[in-house]
Amino acid sequence: MLDFLFPKRCVGCRRFGSYICASCFTSLEFYSQLVCPMCIKHSIDGATHPKCMTPYSLDGFLAGVVYKSIVKKIVYQWKYQPFVSDITSSMSELLYESLIQQESWHALIQKDLLVTSVPLSRQKKNFRGYNHADLLGQQLAKRAKLTFVPDIILRTKHTKAQFELGKAERYKNVKDAFVLQPKYAKKLKQKTIILIDDVATTFSTLRSCGKVLKRAGAKNVWGVTFTREE
Repeated sequence: MLDFLFPKRCVGCRRFGSYICASCFTSLEFYSQLVCPMCIKHSIDGATHPKCMTPYSLDGFLAGVVYKSIVKKIVYQWKYQPFVSDITSSMSELLYESLIQQESWHALIQKDLLVTSVPLSRQKKNFRGYNHADLLGQQLAKRAKLTFVPDIILRTKHTKAQFELGKAERYKNVKDAFVLQPKYAKKLKQKTIILIDDVATTFSTLRSCGKVLKRAGAKNVWGVTFTREE
């Protein structure tokens, strides 16, 4: 019924049939240049540089599709338009196809790990009806045959959308915005955790969430996003 009332249209060229048509798909580009999530400089395998490591830092970062033209439209429509939460299926497929081409991903999934996501504030989640990062994490975990656990991290305050802010403001915006769900206080010891979000820009949100997980005893935390704003 929803397909009849709200038919799928390609976010790039607006043709009916799917969110990403075959023609627009050919314009997508997977990431081959990886970065350290702490200094955002080149990293051969996406791992955090030894000189950037601290007890509570992220251990690495992987992203899927290069942030340009159609990808920007995909992310915007997915996050801010109604009735398109099912676009997540196309996005998770693209993300998974990118990840399986990266050696770091194959090394990562050999470990005892959990997949979780960056939380939304209650206000935003109630407005949208879902957490888009949850949907992406669930579907990525299903494709990779991994365990997805929602709500390990809680957002304690409503924050402004990061894209509206400058670099310095983004760090302040998420400062002390996240805490651990109490029931997981003793369940993350020595775990490797994949932390899912949509877009990484300054990495401030991923770093803040990663710190919460590390303080709870997680051994390794890797950020994974659909794309990375450069």
